[in-house]
Amino acid sequence: MQLPDRPKDFYAVRSAVDRDDVTLIELLVAHGVERDDDAIYHACEHGSTAMREALWKPGAEQDVGHNVDFEDLDGLRWFIARGADMNERCCLHHGVRAPARRPPALGNPDTDGYGWILGQFALLDRVEIVRTLLDAGMDVDTRGWSNFTPLDQAAMHGRRATVELLIERGADLTDRAWGDHGPTPLDCAIWALRCNRAHDGDYVGTVEALAAAGAPTFHEPPSADPAVDRVLERHGVW
Repeated sequence: MQLPDRPKDFYAVRSAVDRDDVTLIELLVAHGVERDDDAIYHACEHGSTAMREALWKPGAEQDVGHNVDFEDLDGLRWFIARGADMNERCCLHHGVRAPARRPPALGNPDTDGYGWILGQFALLDRVEIVRTLLDAGMDVDTRGWSNFTPLDQAAMHGRRATVELLIERGADLTDRAWGDHGPTPLDCAIWALRCNRAHDGDYVGTVEALAAAGAPTFHEPPSADPAVDRVLERHGVW
């Protein structure tokens, strides 16, 4: 599976953000790697204000609205202490009802809806929020970042509980995010295991849930984790 081309700094800083690795972020910044807006935005998806501190630069206060998306009270106080204008960013309105506007991050569908947020909560394993959004009528296969479904994003981050919920709700196990040559949800899990593993991801459990439900993969063994290989062999996937 090949991801779209992106600047080198994207891989360095964003990978460190995705891994919730504050030490690595501090090291990269100390060596002059750009604290890009996308990395700062996604740091709001993690509970640690230390990550935001390491990435902070003037103008980052505009991302306070994304902090509200994730119900992070400590993070909200952190933004306020750095001068974020709650009224200018419509934070109260944002907290009560996600406003209809273009997504604030690159890579999400260019629409004025906010369905992309389902995938964001899925990759964070916020099971209760995902369940609530589905109960409210959101489509289980709503596409988000890079055209991935919530199941793709949860699988890529090893979020077993969310994967199980999405499967239970009828998520498409055979969907290919980028068309005929795109990754399936199980492909996403195996690719991440090999190339961009979330340090807190349960990939054995995630692959177990997907394989047991009949999800296919176009990858070939080995997966980079013998325990995952055994799961795929047991279910006849490999």
